Order: sequence, then structure tokens, then C-alpha cells
Amino acid sequence: MKNEKIIIKASQQALAEALGFDEGRAYYLLLTKQGEQLDQEFSYSKKYRLMKSLFEAGAAGKFKPKDKDSLTYFLLPPSFLSFKGADEEIVSYLEKIYLDSQSEILKSGISQIMLKDEKPILVFLLKYFMKENAKVNADDLNMKKILGSKSARIDLTSKNGENQRSGIIDKKISYEFVKIPAKNEREYIGYISGIQDEEVIMH
Repeated sequence: MKNEKIIIKASQQALAEALGFDEGRAYYLLLTKQGEQLDQEFSYSKKYRLMKSLFEAGAAGKFKPKDKDSLTYFLLPPSFLSFKGADEEIVSYLEKIYLDSQSEILKSGISQIMLKDEKPILVFLLKYFMKENAKVNADDLNMKKILGSKSARIDLTSKNGENQRSGIIDKKISYEFVKIPAKNEREYIGYISGIQDEEVIMH
């Protein structure tokens, strides 16, 4: 997909298929920082409902900014598409947009994050920030397909049913998430640290 217009269209279609039409549209506009267009297309109440839907779908999380007392929504990396059967070229294209437009949140040293599923953000960190090796406790990440040769340098401990997910990447980036009671399935709350000064590995 060398034609930019084709891959943009394909990316928007992949998001719509994975999330729903309005949710996919909202995710794409937020990802590409088209806030004014988002405001034109959706009312405030509709945007709130869409962010809630994105959270439930694992495409958004909540975090606590340093200067605030409440949690606010933020976009998770589009790596979640890898777990929904999307073409990896499309996923990589959207991930690189995320690196340019959204990753400052991950680098800000946030100490309180709430997620429905930690796997997409973990895959993103392994794919773009791991230089040497990692040791992680997580369910099957389908690493060989998603991460290719990098998967050989990841020590994966899969303990189904555990309430805790944790790991360390290159002995620098660490994370820990603990399962909390939720009305619908599961939610995790935790932290990610050590990304601030790490260089991105582009593919």
C-alpha cells in the first residue's frame, strides 16, 4: 500500500470494522489531532459516549494527569487492531501516527492508568521501545505474528486467571496492572514508568 490515500482509506475502514463507524471515526480524528472536525461532527454528549465505547473496546484508557484529581480519557495505541485481525501494514501505519501525535502521554510518567486490556499497550511498547529484551507476565500476545523476530527476546510468563500483570523492558521501562472489580468483564489499574527518555525504534 504505497499510495497514501489508499492506506488512509484502508485504515479508516479497519477502525470502523473493529470499533463501529462512529467510534472508528472519532478514534481516527483524535489520533490525527483533528479536534475541530471532531467537534463539528459530534456533540459534547456524543463524544463522551464515544469515548466510553472506545474504553470498553480497549481503544482508549483513562489516566490521572499530575495536576488533576480525576481520571480523563486518552487514546491507546492502535496496536489493538492486531488482535482483531487487521492487516499489519495498516496497524504499523497507524502506530507511527500515534508515535508522532499521542505518545507524549506515555512519556509523561503517569502513575495511574485504567485499562480494559493491557495487551495492546504492551505490544506497542515492545514493538517500538524494546532494544534488548523483556520479561513480562501476560496472556498469549501472539508475539511471533505481531513482533516477528523480536519475540525471541521476550520471556513471556502466561498465568491465566491471575489478577496482576507486570513486566520490565530493557531493565528500564516497567509496568504493573492489577485487576479490579468491574460491571463488564474486567478492568485493570496500574502504572507505566521509564519511557521518558527512551528512543523510539522505527521499522
